[in-house]
Amino acid sequence: GRRARCAGDDCAAALPPPPLRCTPPRRAAAPGLACMLRRLVLLLPPLLLAAAAAFTMMSRTREERPPHVLRVLAVSDVHDDHASVNQLINHVRRSNFWRSIDVVFCAGDLSTMPVTSSKPSEDDVREFHLRAQRILHALSALNKPIYFVPGNHDAPSLFNATEPHAGLRGVYNVHGRAVALAPDLVLLGWGGSSDALEGGAVVWPGHPYTEPVVADGLSRLLRHARRAYGSASMLLMSHCGPAGVSTTASTTLDNGVWAARGRA
Repeated sequence: GRRARCAGDDCAAALPPPPLRCTPPRRAAAPGLACMLRRLVLLLPPLLLAAAAAFTMMSRTREERPPHVLRVLAVSDVHDDHASVNQLINHVRRSNFWRSIDVVFCAGDLSTMPVTSSKPSEDDVREFHLRAQRILHALSALNKPIYFVPGNHDAPSLFNATEPHAGLRGVYNVHGRAVALAPDLVLLGWGGSSDALEGGAVVWPGHPYTEPVVADGLSRLLRHARRAYGSASMLLMSHCGPAGVSTTASTTLDNGVWAARGRA
């Protein structure tokens, strides 16, 4: 037949379209070693960054600690209040700073033994000694060393204890003792209360010691610590505060009810 004559775009439009060729799809080739290495190199930096961020979150409480710092959780005057102790432990554990706590100080009045002039019975002493131990046992759930002194509402047996561990692992009675907490840092302990005052008048006398006994005991304890530890820094934990600062001022009388909390 005749050959078609065309020029330019008209020729392209006049030619029939090329025949369609159907070819079966090729199966994707398995990635080679080089491809796998490239993917691994691309994924490795994000994985390392994620791991570093997780480690930072876990160790944040410790990594920023200045050198030669001792962090203390201080507790005092619990007075048999187990609910408050449990609330404190739960609060501390929910926060991140509990990991950075080194020691726990408990400055007395773990129980609620009434302050009376008469000598308590053996049953009373045993009861309030056990109450104090229950509070200390609850605090030991923090898994930190606990140093404590008895208060004026604690059993006399805690003042006369010959063993510092109080029958509980990691718990130390430091009344009348000097304990090395860290290099060049010594803890001194003294329990009991000074005179409780109301309007300048003595509501009840210091228990179980009088003021002269407290002064003499602290002087002897300090001399012993100087001989044993030389020029180390001394940290005093006591149940009563320094003289003249009104820490033993009483706003109400003790009602003498054993189940009630002490007030001084």
